[in-house]
Amino acid sequence: MRDFVHPSNFSIPMSLVDAAKRMEFNLNHFMSNYAIVFIVAFLYAVIFRPSFLFLLTFLGFAGYLALYKTEAIQIGDYTLQGRAKSIIFFTFATLVTFFFAGTILFGIITFSVAVILIHSILHGSFSDPNHPQLHAASAAIVASTAAKISEGIAVVVREGKALAAAASNAASGKKPGETAQANAPNPTSSATITDTAGDMEMTSLKSAQGDLTESDIDIGAEL
Repeated sequence: MRDFVHPSNFSIPMSLVDAAKRMEFNLNHFMSNYAIVFIVAFLYAVIFRPSFLFLLTFLGFAGYLALYKTEAIQIGDYTLQGRAKSIIFFTFATLVTFFFAGTILFGIITFSVAVILIHSILHGSFSDPNHPQLHAASAAIVASTAAKISEGIAVVVREGKALAAAASNAASGKKPGETAQANAPNPTSSATITDTAGDMEMTSLKSAQGDLTESDIDIGAEL
């Protein structure tokens, strides 16, 4: 509501195109505020015009009796029921209202339309591309779009890797679990390599000390 009436948000449109853009945006953005303007004008007329209030009270009471308390209305040879009864009553109420209070209704409508048009044309903050709220909305849209694109790319890459791995396994005749099993280290081979390295290291040490025996030479030869 503060933005609706804040003086700093009003300016003269630079062109007819700018005025049309302001009207289009403001009529959608401030629709509820413009409805309040019409209601306030209507209440003002009801409070300060007792005859108008009396007419509305009479029509409201007549409508209650005709639509809710009476199943059918007999007019000459015609019987009105249901939808036909409602249409006839609202037509009658509209004609009576315009006949006895046409000037008041015209004033309410004219005042409301004038205020709405003037406000929608002069309220130009949201038509400004540098408006902070428009920047915030644009940034939020860009961030959301970028996050969705990144998520989609990650899914495509992950699915592509899975399909490539499945195709590779199918071409080599391996099952999906065999690739990981083949790449797993063999504990027996690791133990054998470790023992061989230890024997070689012991032999080198004894050779340096001049304490080699025939069994050690045989071990070195086997290696």
